[in-house]
Amino acid sequence: MSCDPLRKGENSLSRRISSRLVPLLLVFFLISCMGEVPPVSDEPPPVKPVISEEPPSASQVPVLLYHHLVPAIEEQDESNTAVISVEDFAEQMAWLAENEYYTPTLEEFCGWLAGETWLPEKSVLITFDDGYDSVGKHAFPVLQQCGLRATVFVIGTSIGRVGATRSSLGWNDLKALYDTGLMEVQSHTFDGHGKTPEDMGFASWDTERIRADLDRLGQLFVEHGMDRPWAFAYPFGVVSPALLQALSESGFRLAFTTEPGLATPDSDPLLVPRIAIWPGTDPQKLAQLLSKPSR
Repeated sequence: MSCDPLRKGENSLSRRISSRLVPLLLVFFLISCMGEVPPVSDEPPPVKPVISEEPPSASQVPVLLYHHLVPAIEEQDESNTAVISVEDFAEQMAWLAENEYYTPTLEEFCGWLAGETWLPEKSVLITFDDGYDSVGKHAFPVLQQCGLRATVFVIGTSIGRVGATRSSLGWNDLKALYDTGLMEVQSHTFDGHGKTPEDMGFASWDTERIRADLDRLGQLFVEHGMDRPWAFAYPFGVVSPALLQALSESGFRLAFTTEPGLATPDSDPLLVPRIAIWPGTDPQKLAQLLSKPSR
């Protein structure tokens, strides 16, 4: 055995160099395999854009127009096309619910017209003119069961009126419907409806008289615990320049005609078309009306 101290020192130094060199070589080998190491940056990683999967908003919204409902067993005046059976109405509402139609609030509908609110492609408004008690007695239970909203446009002088063939909702009835959140209550004039299309009513009044009428009904709404009306339905669908001016000056944001058609984002908020529903309208006919109403 050699005991040369120089050679022994050389061997010891070689072992130390070797033990340090191997890990360094291993690190360089790994770096060469991985490619160039990116420089360390204090900048946060870029945020990937979020792609929205929300479908486009509705391009059109049908507004259905109803008046009075009676059970099929009761004798009906066939000359009055504004009266439909409770059974037909129930079948129509069930079809809307089964096909997942959405009934927006008037506020949502107003926002949609202004391009500010998204609505599902299957959206529909349900409206009742005149405020007959059949809205509370027959229509509302069906709407509630189907989970659908609606709006009733009332005539102030007719509220609480009892008639031989039909009666109107009273103030307590209206407040009860209003409180459910499923039925909105709005204006069909206080005393400007007229009796027939020939009796022009509101349409023959000047702007000042119309404003006074609108304000009177608005005050009564507040007195009975409801918000002032801000949506309007034209009596018999008759529109006049004075009426349009009065509605605008009185803060009305929506007004509905009887002109057939579908509401679109291009529709004038004070001239919204509606689709009148006649007796004998089955779900198949309703489906056609929702896509392309006939005159």
